[in-house]
Amino acid sequence: MSAQNWIPATQRSPEPLLDVLVTWVSDLLDGPAVDMAFVNPAGHWLLTGSVTPIQVTHWMPLPEPAEEAAR
Repeated sequence: MSAQNWIPATQRSPEPLLDVLVTWVSDLLDGPAVDMAFVNPAGHWLLTGSVTPIQVTHWMPLPEPAEEAAR
């Protein structure tokens, strides 16, 4: 298994509408949060299932599903 590395959001973004794992800044939490999110066609980061833009600092692709789940 290869280790995934966090990609700075300032470096590049994933394809629009592709769910990825993100670290983002939340005013409600003490420190960063980790969630699933995507970039909409306008270039804004949104949590999956939300319409409010968030400030993403880093992202990474989701891992492949477990072998048993893929069968």
